[in-house]
Amino acid sequence: MSLIQKPPKSGTKQEKKISDILRELGLRFQEQVTIGNYWVDFLIQDVPYVVEADGLYGHFKKADSIRDEKLKEFGIKKIIHIKTNKIDEIRKILLREVFDIDEELKCQE
Repeated sequence: MSLIQKPPKSGTKQEKKISDILRELGLRFQEQVTIGNYWVDFLIQDVPYVVEADGLYGHFKKADSIRDEKLKEFGIKKIIHIKTNKIDEIRKILLREVFDIDEELKCQE
């Protein structure tokens, strides 16, 4: 897997929230890296998963699907698309998708 770090950029509010939650969850990740010919928002390299900040309006489903398949050819196991800006929903999605934990079950412990 070829990784090239993109120069730091001023991220969106959604990207900042995702970054904060990934740190809060203790995950090691890189922001804005290339995998093959594709830039990804976040790479959790140990797993390896990609997290994409799609925004409220998302992207083109067909193009994302093709891109996701190409990323999997580079060894990415899962691509998580985040389409919300609500921090609690972002946390719930990441817990479910990365740790396979349901937020409700975690709160009951």
